[in-house]
Amino acid sequence: IGMDTIPFLIDILATSDNVTVRGSAVKAIAQVIVNYPQEPLSSAGLECLKTAMSDDNPVVNIAAVMALGELGSPAFEIMVEALETTDNIALQVTLVNTLASLGDVRAEPILVAASQDATLDEYVRESATSALPRMEQTIKYKQMKAQRDK
Repeated sequence: IGMDTIPFLIDILATSDNVTVRGSAVKAIAQVIVNYPQEPLSSAGLECLKTAMSDDNPVVNIAAVMALGELGSPAFEIMVEALETTDNIALQVTLVNTLASLGDVRAEPILVAASQDATLDEYVRESATSALPRMEQTIKYKQMKAQRDK
């Protein structure tokens, strides 16, 4: 089924009033991403997940961040923009942790800035601080794996 399901899932997410259905649609998109990593998500799929981060329900908005995290680098800028613009503390914490889990060196200055941003909630700052060593470990792991796979 794969990426062919994405347009249908986007439609369901955009039109359903049922939070369970919307949350399930986002989680289904995440599973397509996980199971078909060699196929890029369409720009419509990326936009859908970006929009889903603004959903009022945490089942939907946090699942959207997790789906973007499965995409990795192609979703990096979307997650950074969301971190800089949302005032949803739970979403900010999820974004901080997801950015760290990518193992992308571009996340370091963003996490350092978040850890020192007095305008952010203390829990978000603490999450950013604790995410930095995890990010470093992920980067080291990816480097070791790349060396081993050569």
